[in-house]
Amino acid sequence: MLPNDEDFEWYLVGQELQPAMTRGIANQYGDDALVVYAKSAQICADDDEALVGFLRSSRGTYGAAVAAAIVSTETETGEPVIPERIAELLRRASRILGATQP
Repeated sequence: MLPNDEDFEWYLVGQELQPAMTRGIANQYGDDALVVYAKSAQICADDDEALVGFLRSSRGTYGAAVAAAIVSTETETGEPVIPERIAELLRRASRILGATQP
């Protein structure tokens, strides 16, 4: 479902969601969590590698906080940001379950 065999974390980076992802990490693990991880991994905290590495090391625990930070970000029209592949997954699930939109 993800393009070019990307993993989920790199897909979100490709959607330019780094600010929301970073906000979600801070909300879940503390403001300095990414910096501490980057120092221990000896990489720059502002690098996408640090962001992806942190999330990969925290799989199973970061989802709710990062998702909340992403959807709390608004588009230019004031709608919540939903990455296209996730929106596609939700549309497919809706069709399969026979759900209708209000």
